[in-house]
Amino acid sequence: MDDRKWERYGALGGVWFVVLATIGGILAGSPPSRTDSAADILTYYTDHETELQVGAFLGALGVIGLVWWFGTLWRSMAEAEGGNPRVSIIALVGFILSGTAAMAAFTIDAGTAAAIDVAGEGSKIFFQISNISFGFSAVGDVIMTAAVGGLILRTGFLPKWVGYLSYAIAVLAVVGSIAIASDASFFTAFTFIAAAAWGVWIVVIAVLNSRRTTAA
Repeated sequence: MDDRKWERYGALGGVWFVVLATIGGILAGSPPSRTDSAADILTYYTDHETELQVGAFLGALGVIGLVWWFGTLWRSMAEAEGGNPRVSIIALVGFILSGTAAMAAFTIDAGTAAAIDVAGEGSKIFFQISNISFGFSAVGDVIMTAAVGGLILRTGFLPKWVGYLSYAIAVLAVVGSIAIASDASFFTAFTFIAAAAWGVWIVVIAVLNSRRTTAA
């Protein structure tokens, strides 16, 4: 199998990630607000103990596909930069920051659920840490989507409308990242809205890069 076929399959790894992450999110149910009482948050972890752990596992499996997806995106960006990556490296840094912070958030939630009999109402502390970590993930999304969008508009390695879409998602993620400093439900909701939009963005790029490598 030639390298372009592997690259095409790698691009579709983004779809794999989004599907598994969506299933995991559905399993976890609707989380409480950060301003809810410790008793309400305890109830959430108690009622979703297994679902949060399974969701974290599905997310971990999805990351395998996401890394392959980014590998294909990286090659496209590096080629667009003439083999002298600069913006590509910025996108990579954002990708690592986003993934690390998000996995930390899922790990905290799954771990808290697994030890909820010990955490008790102290689970609110871990719930807050998880949400703040997810806010840092939004910062990584800003870096990555802005870098990809800027390179698309400068070089046209993907359709320019994807570049504008990338910038729009970066703006959503900026608003969502305010959840790091505020427990207002508005900003927390924007974090999840930005994450959902980021998932759509991943699928769009996966399909376009798959078609691009097929044509090549």
